Amino acid sequence: MIRGGAAVFGGALVMAVVYFCLQHSAHMVADASTLGQTLSMSGQAYVFRFDPTAGSFETFTVPTVGANLHSIEVVPGTTSMDVWFTEPGLDRIGRLIYTDTMNYVFREYVVGEGSMPLDLVADEGSIWFTAHQGNWIGRLTVASGALVTFPIPTANSQPAGIDLAPNGSVWFAEMATDKIGRLTVTLTGHEFKEYPINGTDVGAYGVAVQNDEYVWFGETRTGIIKRLKVADGSFVWTTQLGASSYPYALLVDAGRDCLWLTARDHNQIGQVQLTTLTIVNSYPITLTPNSRPTGLTLLGPNQLWFSGQGSGQIGCMVYTSPIKYSFQVFDLPVSGLWAMDIAADPGGHLWTVAYLPQRVFLPLVLRSQ
Repeated sequence: MIRGGAAVFGGALVMAVVYFCLQHSAHMVADASTLGQTLSMSGQAYVFRFDPTAGSFETFTVPTVGANLHSIEVVPGTTSMDVWFTEPGLDRIGRLIYTDTMNYVFREYVVGEGSMPLDLVADEGSIWFTAHQGNWIGRLTVASGALVTFPIPTANSQPAGIDLAPNGSVWFAEMATDKIGRLTVTLTGHEFKEYPINGTDVGAYGVAVQNDEYVWFGETRTGIIKRLKVADGSFVWTTQLGASSYPYALLVDAGRDCLWLTARDHNQIGQVQLTTLTIVNSYPITLTPNSRPTGLTLLGPNQLWFSGQGSGQIGCMVYTSPIKYSFQVFDLPVSGLWAMDIAADPGGHLWTVAYLPQRVFLPLVLRSQ
């Protein structure tokens, strides 16, 4: 169903690779405007491809139950599309190689028992990810499937949120130890640098690199968005979104000189001006009061697409100005799902990952008493 509305938001590790070639009968195409939703078994996960022009979904069922997909990245190739995602429930990185509607294959890469890969980002030839419970940053080489792990110096830091700087540095948040981390890898070795946050038990998440000079992140426990100045390690911050807002995904929009974010528990899309660090506005997703937006991506000059963990939807905010914007939401073809992340491909399609909850594998801060 479509709804619309407007307002006047470490070392080398040998890795096992699991290959799955799905039968075409496992694939579904659904028109979001005409077809009802289907049901899913507990723990089943899906990758969806959405055509915003036609308003239709393609559904790809992840072969292994209990994957609990969390983060997604789309990497275009010459003849196919690589859709990468984390499987924190199974300690795997997943990959959907999509050529067309009837030609695709799933691959799953085992990355270490108990590691809980959570967030990922792609660069040329590699997939970087956070091992939330393993306490390391992983680099998966696409061509060979080889994995290298880089243990984080601070124990039990629970890395979450990851982004790449133009100079190749890998940035991430240490959710449990109140730090922002940087990993620099060279031909001769690697180096970590950690920046202690001026706060205690803030639950840092949602890292977004503006450039080589500034890195943004959200504090899930305070509702504050902060910016790190790399040169001197200093932090500046915005006014508070609200302690219960849970800032989740952050996205730099250099063309508009702003930072977009999802305030998951306030059901809003937020906007922060990069130069003044002021919150320009918050845009409530009034069409779906329980959306709980998580992932966020840009498509075209003025479309912000988001995934709805609470509603089992994806949505679009068409933005012209702080007083001129509109929302539209689309139910996933399978009911009862948590939609966790979303990404756009160069052809103008949206990809999202979702699953029917079996066990919870959200970013959790676990502290000993």
